[in-house]
Amino acid sequence: MWPFVVAILFFGLLISIHELGHFTFAKLFKVKVNEFALGMGPAIFKKKKGDTTYALRLLPIGGYVSMEGEDEESQDENAFNRKKVWQKFIIVAAGAIMNLILGVLIVATILSMDGLIGTNKILRFNENAISQQTGLKEGDELSQTVETTNAAELLFFTDKCQVYKAKASDFEDTKASALGDFIPSKLEFEKDEKPIYMAVTSDYKGYMLFVFENGKVAKVTMSGYATKTNRKKLIKAYSDKSPIVAVMYIEEDAELVLSSTAGRHLLVNTGAISPKAAKDTAGVNVMTLKKYHKVQDVRLYKEGEFTKPHRYRTKTLPAAGATLSADDTAEQLSLM
Repeated sequence: MWPFVVAILFFGLLISIHELGHFTFAKLFKVKVNEFALGMGPAIFKKKKGDTTYALRLLPIGGYVSMEGEDEESQDENAFNRKKVWQKFIIVAAGAIMNLILGVLIVATILSMDGLIGTNKILRFNENAISQQTGLKEGDELSQTVETTNAAELLFFTDKCQVYKAKASDFEDTKASALGDFIPSKLEFEKDEKPIYMAVTSDYKGYMLFVFENGKVAKVTMSGYATKTNRKKLIKAYSDKSPIVAVMYIEEDAELVLSSTAGRHLLVNTGAISPKAAKDTAGVNVMTLKKYHKVQDVRLYKEGEFTKPHRYRTKTLPAAGATLSADDTAEQLSLM
């Protein structure tokens, strides 16, 4: 019942906004409006002000604006039929324009209200939710999706500079709607240890990249994580000399965008960074930072992301990068 009532009221709102558009511009162009009514059927309220009767009618399923000279010729100087063509066009189109504006406002409101649209973050749990009992907490979110095979090996890097290894086949096949396994429990993480990145490989080729707040980047050969004894846990999986900003697995060299808290952006090809076999290497200086500033974001560069990418590239490392140009600032805002 309630959905039907809400639908009727919403339809009434659409019609009312539509008719308000006609009415507003009719008044603006001094067209004589005989009646402005919200709703249809018998009038439950009427009031005349000037030449216009304002009415509220019983059924919230429509409305209308009755203008002098709208349906027949009128000699009144303020009649609709005596107005200029462009004025009549605006009055007629105003209803649809108002509906368009309403639609934009509704979408903007929905997007600004957390929880009313799809998200990969857990906002809250229903009472006695099974998912909460598995160890999930409010604020947890889906961070990675990967398509692979059961033969692939999974490397879970944690916030304690460790990596836990498993095979995709260690996890049972489930429905897409199933929660699956809770990784810290499945792989026996230490207390309060959290996964920060999952690397998927079948041949241990390529590199692991570790980007730190101090502007250093470590490029470690993936083969360094391969073990012959099927060890499930490796300590000192990456350096702890500076807080980690990002962990990435790349099969071949790629371009990265590093962003600092100073608003600078640096475009770096990982080919310029020498790979190391030592997993806990502190890395090399890549981004020069001023005092009190740090690297805050790292992402793979997408072709066309910057209008003039050469502005952010450098021939030598380390480099400070550059602030966004006016064109790139607009581009970044549009991506958001």
